[in-house]
Amino acid sequence: MSTEQGIHIVGMEIRNMYRIRFARVKFIPGVGFVRVTGDNGEGKTSVIRAAMACFGGAGEVLPAALNDETDGEPGYAVMELSNGYTVRRDITEANPKGMLRVMGPDGGKHGQKKLNGWLGDHHDFDVLAFFGLKAPRQREILLGLGKDPDLASKLAAKRGEHDNLYEERTPFIAEQRRARAVPKPDGERPAQVDVSVEMEKLRELQAAKARRHEVGVELGGFREKLTANKARMTEITETELRLVAKTKENIKVLLDQIAVLNEAQGRDTSAYEEERDKLTTRRTELMTAGKDVKATFEAMADVSEDIDAATAHISEADVVNERIAPWKLWDTAAGDFDTATAKYDELTAKMKDIKAVETKLIAEAGIPVEGISFSENAEPLLNGRPLAVASGAERIRMSVAVAIAEDPELRVCLIDEANDLGLKAMEELDSQATEHDFQIIGCRLGIEGPGEIIVNDGLAWSKGDEEAVADEGAPVGALAMEHEVAKAAEDAMEEEEETPLYDDHEQDPEHDELEF
Repeated sequence: MSTEQGIHIVGMEIRNMYRIRFARVKFIPGVGFVRVTGDNGEGKTSVIRAAMACFGGAGEVLPAALNDETDGEPGYAVMELSNGYTVRRDITEANPKGMLRVMGPDGGKHGQKKLNGWLGDHHDFDVLAFFGLKAPRQREILLGLGKDPDLASKLAAKRGEHDNLYEERTPFIAEQRRARAVPKPDGERPAQVDVSVEMEKLRELQAAKARRHEVGVELGGFREKLTANKARMTEITETELRLVAKTKENIKVLLDQIAVLNEAQGRDTSAYEEERDKLTTRRTELMTAGKDVKATFEAMADVSEDIDAATAHISEADVVNERIAPWKLWDTAAGDFDTATAKYDELTAKMKDIKAVETKLIAEAGIPVEGISFSENAEPLLNGRPLAVASGAERIRMSVAVAIAEDPELRVCLIDEANDLGLKAMEELDSQATEHDFQIIGCRLGIEGPGEIIVNDGLAWSKGDEEAVADEGAPVGALAMEHEVAKAAEDAMEEEEETPLYDDHEQDPEHDELEF
């Protein structure tokens, strides 16, 4: 906080602005939280808006600022400051945004630029305007309140580490979801049937059956060969008989050729006899070999029934084991889930460590807003929740804390709706404002009793000073003198073109630079 004494409002006078017909107020020194009380529709908010019109630039002058019951009479708002300056805005039907005048104690004339210098870079009299900013801007302001100028870059570096871990963790989240989607089978888990012995026996039986089949095929081959051998021998015998019969017939007819025919007969039959001898020998060999193969075949047992029995048992086991398959799938999914969860927890712990470092950096930076932190996407949080869901009282307390931390020269905060504050919260804000040399002006219904400023039917006065508005607006006292000085100055400046009054809306380009 600056060691110099801050600038406060010590008095105000308002005529024909918004709902206010006339207001004359003197502020009580040492009151940090100034309550503006009155029933709904009496003009409490108009007091705040009139102050905003004086301090906030032409952009803060709302449409229809001129009281519609004035019959064209001009309106004005005058703020008397503790440093001897007077801020005045005059509005007319012809100039609804009005003319701003800032007059120094020495009679010097100034414009909005002077007020901007007192406000600083970010300060806004409407403290709740902070909540209308986008999250990145809110974050920038909050980080700028810390005493560590490198806080933003340090947090950005940690945020980068956090984001990398988040990206690394994402696949494990997907794996958890995939594994969790595998349903647990209903009923009791069946015991798996081990058919490894039966499978080995079945393979042996199948091999024996195949070997027996091969021997049977071999035996059938011998039988086919024997059959062919017998058929050939029969063919040879029949051929010999035909030749003998034919020869006997020819003997009767051709006696003279007997010798020749007999010689031919001897030659032909000898060839058949030679082939028949070979076939006989081959037949003997085949029969001998066939007997050996037959003996081997007959010695090999038929295992078809054993194979059928083993196959049936294995099929029964398959039915049981098929019921186990979903359990195996569930076991695999459970294992995958545990693995993914372990990795997720590991990365989450690292992310929490980074978050702890961020929290420590923020704490060490001394950001003067209690309960402030930042979400994973760098959005400001208040007590661990987004600012958008903060209660009315939380918003007011945080906004005031931000305004105080910005340490402007003009230390005034305006709160249109202060009904969200309980009595204890008001006492705390009053102490906080007093401690930091701030002035908080807030509108309340006044259920707890009249405030420091009382508003009724378009009139406003300091508590205990109803006489100030007894004449419904006759300018008297010090503020009236300021009014007369300002009017005289206005007349003089109309005559002296080289000393123009400042119209902050038209001539001061800085009047719109009052946002947070």
